[in-house]
Amino acid sequence: MAGSTTDATAEGSKGTEMMAVMWSMTTLATILVVSRLCVRQRILHSFGLDDWLIGASMRLYPWSMDMDNIRKL
Repeated sequence: MAGSTTDATAEGSKGTEMMAVMWSMTTLATILVVSRLCVRQRILHSFGLDDWLIGASMRLYPWSMDMDNIRKL
């Protein structure tokens, strides 16, 4: 069956596919968080602790990624 797990492991590393999915999800999450923060600050004029924490977590996320291990898969 095309695209099955056994075909992917037989062909070699899955690191490239994992990186593509990771960056796609990171981009989507960043767009959603920035949209939320803009709405909370500009429209609702209500910027709370939860907004600060989600902003900080998005800012610190790149340092938590271990891309060398992903590339080795």
